[in-house]
Amino acid sequence: MLAICVKDTLARVRSGHASVNVRSLDCALSSSGTCLLEKNEIDKRWQEFYAVVNEKDFKEDGGMDLCGKCVRVRGVSAGNTRTSKIGTVYAKVVDACPSDDCKKGEIGFSQRTLDAFARYSWDKSRLKWDVVPCPERSNLRG
Repeated sequence: MLAICVKDTLARVRSGHASVNVRSLDCALSSSGTCLLEKNEIDKRWQEFYAVVNEKDFKEDGGMDLCGKCVRVRGVSAGNTRTSKIGTVYAKVVDACPSDDCKKGEIGFSQRTLDAFARYSWDKSRLKWDVVPCPERSNLRG
């Protein structure tokens, strides 16, 4: 029992890049989406702060079990310049992004999430992220 508890609390932190998810929430939640979530099942705040995880990490992190959980995203420096704002942002996983569109480590975010996290809306900001339960509080920034 202790080993299971320890394993569950040690989230795997990944490195990658953020990008704007070109799919709207309605498209991600359509019958072609991986998670098969319904829009009315998603709290309004998560309808603005959502993410699409690359297919490889999606499978490694539990596949369908990842749907509806959150990614906690933290920016990292790129050499002498900061490509990310300071702080942590949470986004609900609503779909997987095919490998030919998203490389391992890459996450597509809603424009609102990317604006809260990246310095530029088109920026492929470097990030560190892990999978966590979605926070209960209304503030989506850590």
